[in-house]
Amino acid sequence: QSPMFTLAEGDYPFSTNYITFALSGIDAPLPPWPFSKLCASVVPATENLVLEGEEHDVRFNVQMQSVGVSVDWDRSVGNGYSMQDLRESGVLQLVNGVKEGVQVWYNATGQQTCVDWATGAGDDPSSSDPAGLLAVHSPAHAEQPRPWRVSSGLPRPPPPMPATSPLASSHGGDQHGGSAGGGVCQPTEPWDGLMGWYGLVCNDPLNLLNTQVQGTGRDFFWPPNVERNFSLAQAVEESWPNGCKSYWESMGYFGVPDTPDPWAKWLQAYYGGQHLEYASNIVFSNGDLDPWTGAGVPAELVERQRSLSSPVIAAGAHHLDLFFPDPDDPPSVREVRELEENAIREWIKDWSGDLQSKV
Repeated sequence: QSPMFTLAEGDYPFSTNYITFALSGIDAPLPPWPFSKLCASVVPATENLVLEGEEHDVRFNVQMQSVGVSVDWDRSVGNGYSMQDLRESGVLQLVNGVKEGVQVWYNATGQQTCVDWATGAGDDPSSSDPAGLLAVHSPAHAEQPRPWRVSSGLPRPPPPMPATSPLASSHGGDQHGGSAGGGVCQPTEPWDGLMGWYGLVCNDPLNLLNTQVQGTGRDFFWPPNVERNFSLAQAVEESWPNGCKSYWESMGYFGVPDTPDPWAKWLQAYYGGQHLEYASNIVFSNGDLDPWTGAGVPAELVERQRSLSSPVIAAGAHHLDLFFPDPDDPPSVREVRELEENAIREWIKDWSGDLQSKV
């Protein structure tokens, strides 16, 4: 799921190292429309694939020539096919197509000859790279629980650590943070480029669950990673049961809130959540190719607010509108940039008018 997420996030119409550098610090530009490059390796091999049943309920049958598999949630049963059946059905070509497709991400450098699928590491067996682009961490560093921005927005938790203060006091005064080094950061792990992001989502707290649940009939992943009758509450509560404090203190960093807040209640209370009637002068733009769009502001929440808007950029990846203009930009992003520029001009005009009326 990780390469699918990152290639969709970075599915720009031009070549850029923005996503690869942000996630791994590697200057390895992805090609234009990288997700299409992935699909180009996979789609031709699905010509003989037939899927019948209830996809949304994850109860269906998959058939390629004489090879058949019945799927019921997280269980699958084959029809007794042989190795010869596999060779003749095209299944092996499909598997190879997927392998070649994900190399758009895993081998963005063009320097890998082998990828360890268990770790995402490349040719160097002594290293591990959470983004799978190039080995950049030492073995000791790789043994630590590594956060994955593309998985949920929060680092994966170390063993449970009990909360020590109520939510109200964990976000202010002397109660804000843990006790690592008596309030002084004493790092035991080297700082890397993504740790600023991890610190941000832990301190806000910004519990982003973009890919916390998968395979439940709303995406093309399988198997499901939850029970059939799972609830939203289960997904949220289990996403980060003990907050970020123990994770950061295990590496000698101080200042993260003591109390877990998986529902981001503090953030909701501070900024108002979906109550935007008191917000002003914001363009909540999103690209329809960007997996982060699910965390965006729906247009219906801002349609009655004169200085708020929520445009969706057709064929737009992660904040494409904030890039410098490119000849290959889709028309939609040019329109959104114009909307944003006009909105800013209006905000300045309104502010100038208010200022003059007070003089």
